Amino acid sequence: MDVCLEHINDSLIYKTQKVFMKLYTHPWSNHAARVQILLNELAIKGEIYEVELMEENLNEDFLVLNPNGKVPILQDGSVVLWESHAIMRYLCDKYADGRLYSNGSNRYRVEQWLDWNHTRLNIEAVTINFNNVVLGKNADLTAIEHAQEQALILLEILDSALKINPFVAEQYSIADISLFTTVLYLQKKQYRF
Repeated sequence: MDVCLEHINDSLIYKTQKVFMKLYTHPWSNHAARVQILLNELAIKGEIYEVELMEENLNEDFLVLNPNGKVPILQDGSVVLWESHAIMRYLCDKYADGRLYSNGSNRYRVEQWLDWNHTRLNIEAVTINFNNVVLGKNADLTAIEHAQEQALILLEILDSALKINPFVAEQYSIADISLFTTVLYLQKKQYRF
């Protein structure tokens, strides 16, 4: 990896990092979006490959990369990772120099919010979007209504945390990026809450 640094007023400004990297993504995936945001934050330029879902992600070559048949997938040299939060942790550990995913006690707050998003808010967002976008006319309206109710409760928890601090883990982190993409995913289809 080549990192170009520039000093401006005693601050280091990270310029583009020259790294061979390939991210398998799709525009509908909020999980892939959070990895793309992190790559931009870290100024890492790599190949962005848009996967044709329900086709390409089901073929044998793709399933070798991710047996779940989902995006995102990151190839960084010989390293192949799937699951957005694992990818984000890896990128921060390898390229962020302690930014966005500190090694101190704040890291546990980041982990807490990553887990909360993954196991709570994101589940409701996926339920709403899957029913509205994929199932369409065959959507489970009861599931949508329940997910919307739960999402409202969960968004109040998030809002309460953000009233105390503009970032969920004291400073800007990958938890904020992850939560941002989930909230955006909820708003993307302009659901009425």
